[in-house]
Amino acid sequence: MELVCAETDAEYLKAASIGLDIRNGMLDIVEVARGTVHGVEVHPREVFRPLIRMAAAGAVVAHNHPSGDPTPSTDDLLLTTRMVNAGDIMGIDVVDHLILADQRYFSLVESGRLAPRIE
Repeated sequence: MELVCAETDAEYLKAASIGLDIRNGMLDIVEVARGTVHGVEVHPREVFRPLIRMAAAGAVVAHNHPSGDPTPSTDDLLLTTRMVNAGDIMGIDVVDHLILADQRYFSLVESGRLAPRIE
C-alpha cells in the first residue's frame, strides 16, 4: 500500500497500521483511514481492529503529510500518545509512529519523541 498517492492529481492523507510479529517482522500493512489534503480522522478502533485480526504483537502507526513536510504536528503527537495508551490496554506495543512526505520520513522513536518499547 502506498501512503502517498494521487487521485486526480490531488493528494490526500492516509493512515495505516503495520502489524508486527513477536520479532518485529512485518505481518501486513492495512489502510485504516483516508482523509482530505487537510486532515484525516483516526480512531484507535480502526487502527487496532486489523492488528487484532492478524494477531499482531506490535504495530507501527503511519500516515502521510501531503504538504511534503514530515514534521509532526501537535495533533500527530497527541495521536501517538492515544495509540500507545490503547495498545498498552490491548497488549499490542506501538513501536513507532512514522510520518511520510516527499520521499522523506519522520520517526518519533528516532527523534526521541517516543521511547523505544523494550520488553
